[in-house]
Formats: sequence, C-alpha cells, structure tokens
Amino acid sequence: MVTIIYLLITALIFFFIGYFVGKSRAESVTVVETRTNNSPDKNPIASASPREDEQKVDEVPTESAPPKESHSGQQPITLLTHPRNDQKDNLTRIKGIGVKIEEGLNGVGVYHFDQIAAWTQENVVWADKKLNLMGRIVREKWIDQSRLLAQGEETEFSKRVDKGKVISSKKES
Repeated sequence: MVTIIYLLITALIFFFIGYFVGKSRAESVTVVETRTNNSPDKNPIASASPREDEQKVDEVPTESAPPKESHSGQQPITLLTHPRNDQKDNLTRIKGIGVKIEEGLNGVGVYHFDQIAAWTQENVVWADKKLNLMGRIVREKWIDQSRLLAQGEETEFSKRVDKGKVISSKKES
C-alpha cells in the first residue's frame, strides 16, 4: 500500500514538472513567433486574417510559372568505356583526387587529364553530383590543373605525387 502511494506521489511530481517545463517552452516559442511577426502587437496564433505579405487564394495568378531549371548538369561527351591505348593517366596527380575519387572517375568513364580539362560548367555540375564531390572540382581547380598536366607540364602537387610524398595518391599494390 505504501509503495502505491509513493508511486502516485512520484507520478504527480513528474506530471507537474512536465507541465511547467512544457509551458515554459510554449511561452518561449510564442515569444519567438511574436518577435518574428512584422507587427508586435498582434498575436500570430490568434489572428484569423492573412498577414499583408501573404496572398489570398483568389489572388494567385492563373498562368503557371516556368519550371525551375534542373541543376543536374550535363554529362560530358568525352566519357570513355576504357582508357585510350589501355593507358590511363594518373588522375591522383591532380590535387584533390585521391585513389578513391580516381576510381569513381574511372567508373564513369574519365581516365585522362584532357577529359577533365575539356569540362564545361554543366559537366562540372554533373560530375559533382554523380560522384558526390560537394564542390571539390571548382574549389580545388581540377580543370586548371588538368590543362597543365594534359600539356605535359607539372604542378607542385604532381611533382610531390611523382616522388611518392602524397599518401592519399599511393595505390595499394
């Protein structure tokens, strides 16, 4: 019997704690809503009329807006099924491309520096999304590096890769 009374008292205590915590959170949400509302003297929850910046359903234009552009990019036309002369370029010589990304590029048909050097902005968007690169192509200037490397020139990074000083560019044997 005593145990049941203790359980009931404990339940009531937790009920009141939950009530007051919930109430204080609800008040803080109301304060935030009131502060973000353009007119501080109105209660945004109690207001049944639409705000000035909202359109009424009757005022929606009947012409449909043009569809938003798809930012999926365009697949490069220079994708290959296999490397030319069965000899691919070491794409890890491009700063920002490690072994895993090189494998991904090879998987979609990119094996050579000149392929990357020829990419348009739309191709960059396509490759970025296809390989989930999150902006690395532009941020790490892959196209500029590829142009130099395709012409037989070197970058400081490619020199370090060639000397074996870049861990992420080392392939497992």
